[in-house]
Amino acid sequence: MWLAIKPECMAVLKPSTKETLFEIQYNNIENKKVYPSSVIFETYEGKEYRFNTYQSFEISQLVEYNKILGETLKKIADKTLDIGLKLKTSIYMSDIQAYRNSQ
Repeated sequence: MWLAIKPECMAVLKPSTKETLFEIQYNNIENKKVYPSSVIFETYEGKEYRFNTYQSFEISQLVEYNKILGETLKKIADKTLDIGLKLKTSIYMSDIQAYRNSQ
């Protein structure tokens, strides 16, 4: 098995074809346990995924980094959307006011 660390999730791949067997979304990971020769990811559904590897620490750090990055980007996107909606509403309201003043 291969483990692919993507920006939005981890994917378990078939070794011969690199075909995705399943994915684990970072926002679904509740806890992780890191050992010298393995890493275990626990999900909110109660599932545990264990990967036996001597790169367990590095993998856990990449997952944690991507999880934090995803949460941060979502917050930025939400704020940008909120600011955009407020700006659009503000412009719309000023157009209405200008129209009323011209009448």
